[in-house]
Amino acid sequence: MKINCIANICGLYATDNYLEGELLFILKGKYFKKPDRYTIQIDKTTHILDKMGKYMNHSFEPTCIIRSYEVIALKNIQEGDELTFDYNSTEKKMAFPFQDLKTNKEVKGYNEL
Repeated sequence: MKINCIANICGLYATDNYLEGELLFILKGKYFKKPDRYTIQIDKTTHILDKMGKYMNHSFEPTCIIRSYEVIALKNIQEGDELTFDYNSTEKKMAFPFQDLKTNKEVKGYNEL
């Protein structure tokens, strides 16, 4: 995985090819009870700050899904593709809700949908 930043917007990009359903990496890091801008919710009450996961951007057409600690390819991923997930699929309530630039839909967590 490679982190790439353009104009202060960072993302996580594949450095290899992956097949749909393949495990990309395991989330590891410090645990928190409350979300912040960079954590990922991994169960009902736990958020994790992963050194690579914090650079995964939101998409309503994601390349990955997060199941507990696992980041899994939702479709075939080619080297150079951005690794994204739908924040509304994991986050009960976002610490910093925002509006998706492509769809104008709100991203605020599944509790608010």
